[in-house]
Amino acid sequence: MAVSNNKDAGTEPTGDTIRSVFRDRWLLIVIGLTFLARLIYLLELSRHPGFNVPMIDEKWHWEWAHDILTKSFQGEGAYFRAPLYPYLLAFLRLITNESIFLSKLLQSLLACGTSFFLYRTAYKLFSRPVALISGIVYAFYGPLLFYETAFLIPGLFLLLLTWAMYRVVTYRDNYSVRGWIITGLLFGLAAIARPNILLVVPVLIIWLYIEARVHKDLTMRLRRPVMIFVGLLIGVMPVTLRNVIVTGEPILISSQGGINLYLGNNEESDGLTMLMPEV
Repeated sequence: MAVSNNKDAGTEPTGDTIRSVFRDRWLLIVIGLTFLARLIYLLELSRHPGFNVPMIDEKWHWEWAHDILTKSFQGEGAYFRAPLYPYLLAFLRLITNESIFLSKLLQSLLACGTSFFLYRTAYKLFSRPVALISGIVYAFYGPLLFYETAFLIPGLFLLLLTWAMYRVVTYRDNYSVRGWIITGLLFGLAAIARPNILLVVPVLIIWLYIEARVHKDLTMRLRRPVMIFVGLLIGVMPVTLRNVIVTGEPILISSQGGINLYLGNNEESDGLTMLMPEV
């Protein structure tokens, strides 16, 4: 499907229709392979004695999800880590009756969405062969098989990020206010899953402004950057306001940035392990 060239500031292109998606058998194959690979991996992994005993970060997220359901929905103190994934995990824990296998299986469905947006973005930017290769590499990429089936952030983060970038590519020539706010919102949600995406968004905003230099009207040049920023704020501000209300401090998303910077850059750090001289 060709990228829309509609520059009407008041309309938004429809992007991929359901009919066009199901006509592309290669896309369906990529999505199917993505899920099948994760299903086989989980079935094999579930035979391991330690499968039902989450450890380290998995354990922390699983217990955080439990606290959301049983203790306090909004939590106490500032969020130490970005909170979106634990709330998703709390939902999975609730609907699966606390089944670790089913929670991980349902989480694997996020990868199907990621494969869709990756394939369609590659198709729009390059060609179907490139999209197919990209999708197959993603489906069987070992580290992602591990991370996307663990109680960790990357599965959710990658879905939101590829979805947001797909919209940037698909609606690149469109100036719909609603469309770019939605795109910004997806980046905002990605930020409350993993905040370091905020380092990239300013570059994207600058690029959108520079690309719109063909417009003599400053308002048109600023439309997309401003709307994507507004959408970003809509996604992030509820977490910031919650932190302010609970702690009285203007913590944007989470409080772990400082300690992580110190762990990786103190005088005893070696780039391989988390070393803190005081401990």
